[in-house]
Amino acid sequence: MVNKAVMSVWVILVLGMLQGCGSGDNLPREPISGTVSLDGEPLESGNITFTPASNTETSAASAAITSISEGRFSLDAAVGLVPGKYVVIISSPVAGKPAAPAKSRRSAPGVADTVSGTGADDAVEEPPTREIIPIKYNTQSTLKADVTKGGPNQFEFSLSTKS
Repeated sequence: MVNKAVMSVWVILVLGMLQGCGSGDNLPREPISGTVSLDGEPLESGNITFTPASNTETSAASAAITSISEGRFSLDAAVGLVPGKYVVIISSPVAGKPAAPAKSRRSAPGVADTVSGTGADDAVEEPPTREIIPIKYNTQSTLKADVTKGGPNQFEFSLSTKS
């Protein structure tokens, strides 16, 4: 179940990136903007994805993703949303706890790694990331947005980590 949800998010992200290079599709797009807070504080950084709530022939072209910075997001009319109902997915991955030093797979203990120039005992794995947004706003989002022709299409999403 989680793999299917993660795959869906990746598909949406790729579609959003492709669409973000300039629409050129002649769809009647509207600018959108808004805010995202988590537990009463502006969300420092993340991404917000809008996917059409219904399947239509323009669904893929209607999806959009943009970044959240200091609790704010926006899309101008050139890459905005087609009027309609959307499911909203919010994501904000952060670095987890630092990993312990790892043994190099290229070198024997205490032997310098000829690729990186570091000793085998100096190699450190990247810390894993974790998602700080609860799944009810993320992979199993219950958030909705209704984009209307002529706007104002300003949305406020107040998220909570508490049940």
